Amino acid sequence: ASLLCFAAVKGEVYAWGSGSYGQLGYGVAGNLVTPRIILTAEKKIAQIGAGRYHSLALTTFGMTACRSLYGQPAG
Repeated sequence: ASLLCFAAVKGEVYAWGSGSYGQLGYGVAGNLVTPRIILTAEKKIAQIGAGRYHSLALTTFGMTACRSLYGQPAG
């Protein structure tokens, strides 16, 4: 299973791929074959990380936004 994420210039984070654990961050478990916005950040996104149960974005100001199991904001 694979999960892909990318950030657009305006701060949107898109995800698609395998989402059987809700790690795509859009609120439900399920796969996506086309990119979908999972997060809109007010700051520029510097890095994105993704794992089996989560996706995470780090802004240029060091702030994080995380989506965990079934799209719930994490910790």
